Amino acid sequence: VNYMINENHSLGAFYKYDRHPKSDFTDMLLTDEYENDILTEHSESDIRQSDESRKHIFNAYYNGKVGNLGIDFNVDGLFNKAETPGSTVEMATTATGETAQRSIESNTKNGNDFWATKLIFSYPVWNGELSLGGEYSHNHRTDAYSFTTSESVPVKATDTEINESATAAFFEYGRAFGRVFAQVGLRYENLTNNYFNFGVREDEVCRNYGDWFPSAIISMPIGQVQLSLSYRRDIKRPDYSNLTSSTIYINRYAYQSGNPYLKPTYTHSLVLNSAYKWINLILNYGRIKNSVTLSTEPYPGSDDPKISLVHPINTDEDYDQLSVIFVAAPTVGCWHPEWSVFTVFQNYKTPCADGSIKTLNHPFMQISWENVIELPQGFRLNANLLWESRGDYNNFRINKNRFNTTLGLQRDFSLGRMGTLTADLRCHDIFNTSKTGAIVYGPREIYSYNPARRTFSLDLTWKFNAVRSKYRGTGAGDSQKARM
Repeated sequence: VNYMINENHSLGAFYKYDRHPKSDFTDMLLTDEYENDILTEHSESDIRQSDESRKHIFNAYYNGKVGNLGIDFNVDGLFNKAETPGSTVEMATTATGETAQRSIESNTKNGNDFWATKLIFSYPVWNGELSLGGEYSHNHRTDAYSFTTSESVPVKATDTEINESATAAFFEYGRAFGRVFAQVGLRYENLTNNYFNFGVREDEVCRNYGDWFPSAIISMPIGQVQLSLSYRRDIKRPDYSNLTSSTIYINRYAYQSGNPYLKPTYTHSLVLNSAYKWINLILNYGRIKNSVTLSTEPYPGSDDPKISLVHPINTDEDYDQLSVIFVAAPTVGCWHPEWSVFTVFQNYKTPCADGSIKTLNHPFMQISWENVIELPQGFRLNANLLWESRGDYNNFRINKNRFNTTLGLQRDFSLGRMGTLTADLRCHDIFNTSKTGAIVYGPREIYSYNPARRTFSLDLTWKFNAVRSKYRGTGAGDSQKARM
């Protein structure tokens, strides 16, 4: 619903309901155990999961102008529930042929009750524009994990609640000086996190953060090239799914858990952006603190050295990361190609299984070539190539080059007053070359290998009442919603 009172005042609201009745997942996890290079056991884990979720999303807004004063007010709500029942049946066979079976049934539930408001005032000051605003959000997050098993396993049931409130105040001032535009800003955020397990408050996990986030940007044209240089301090708070205290079963040698002690990740970033016609080049330098990564460690309290726990942790040391992004996207008649090159350099330090510290500083590169060719009768041909190099990214050492070719055909079918139906048929990894392999460093090292898989997909999209929306709601609490 969108209502224009007059050219200076508008208000509106929208409601969206998402329902996913069922989504099934199956996997087979194969594990070989060696001692002194001799195979002692082979196990096969048959993993099955079923996902069900529903979500309510709401926004209401007012956008207006009183004299020279601009007003932008938004109220958001997000309420969702999800449930994931699953089972694992594991069959282990020793070198002598003896077999043993273990089974585990589990159920994971989570939900969010989220509200947020945001109010921004803007006013012309000194030939520029000053914006002042505030934002408030509150979320009640629940996570529950329960299980039954055929024999004792070091897994624990949990029923956690997180009550989290965030308050922010901010300002921005921007002004043009001839052909040069400059803008500065400052944001203060305070977040209070209260953590409960089975209704009992866990004081050592509860958090209270207060942080300042400055930003600045300057942009100007030099000839036909548009340049901008920006600085900002950012924060990325842990996803709610990573804050759970539950431990889940992968197989008899591996368990996975969350980490309610995770801290936010802070980044100081300096970005140089240049654009010339259909060519864009971006240099992005970041200094990163408390980066979140997966770590594999001996299972706490276990006497069996083969049992490991995989969980997210914060890095001990800050590190630097430089990314270079080049994109060229011309249009040549009915042909729309896009070439892109992404390269990242870093000096990430990680502990290794032998107790040493390794610096992961091998550059990683990704090159892609995407093509859209418009054909007669409303057909479109898609042909995409992707190549990824060996290299380092966070605590991953990618040790295999990867090449992927995707071919697709699209067509729009007009349904008259019923709208448009779009069919998109694709073959992914035509030549079965998209093999991946990596080492995940930590107190225990994981060697990961995924074979290539040629797959086919058909997407059908029906668009009806596809008119350009005049809705002016901008939303509130976006950074918090992204964590869900």
